[in-house]
Amino acid sequence: MPLLDAAGIRALLAVREAARVRGTRVRVTGVQPFVARLLTMTGLRDLLPGGGPDTPPR
Repeated sequence: MPLLDAAGIRALLAVREAARVRGTRVRVTGVQPFVARLLTMTGLRDLLPGGGPDTPPR
């Protein structure tokens, strides 16, 4: 994920909520350092496992 704007943040939150309702989880992988900082600043990194730049894609 090379870029994340307000629409992307809303989309991630919507996907996370849809997964929660269905009893599953969302994991974010392949995050660029800039996006990882945004996830941390917005608190999404705590809600979406794997939201760090060091997480290898699967």
